[in-house]
Amino acid sequence: MLFRSLATIVSNSYGFAYELLPPGYVKPLNDTFIQAAAQGIGIYFSSGDDGDLSHLTGGTPFPAWPASSPWVTAVGGTSLAVGAAGQRLFETGWQTAKSTWESGPAWNAPEYLYGSGGGVSYLFAQPDYQRGVVSDELALDTRDGTAHRARAMRTVPDISMVG
Repeated sequence: MLFRSLATIVSNSYGFAYELLPPGYVKPLNDTFIQAAAQGIGIYFSSGDDGDLSHLTGGTPFPAWPASSPWVTAVGGTSLAVGAAGQRLFETGWQTAKSTWESGPAWNAPEYLYGSGGGVSYLFAQPDYQRGVVSDELALDTRDGTAHRARAMRTVPDISMVG
């Protein structure tokens, strides 16, 4: 029996601040995403507003769940620098920081507040659609010259745009 979908796109802007959730929570929701994909429904989640979450996890970067599910499209945010004549100068990952002024006069170094999420999953292997697109440097997390994972893992976000 075929079921008619009531929606073709489902957009969500919530998430959990890392993937350290009980399997009894992750699996049923991920199964729902698989069913949606089988029915032709696109599921989109924001990649989060807390960066790579390392400031919440003692320095270990984590992507947010459910944006890290390979069955959803994780959407990140960027900041766009525009010149006086309206030309695009550069685009970076979106983040907001707070700077303070001290007597002296001097600015304190910016303190990170929030920004677009992302990172490498600890739960999900790299899906086929990321192979050959996402570098091994990211998918294996080899930024310090050594592979931290035995296999390539899902990397978030999938797409980003001006946030």
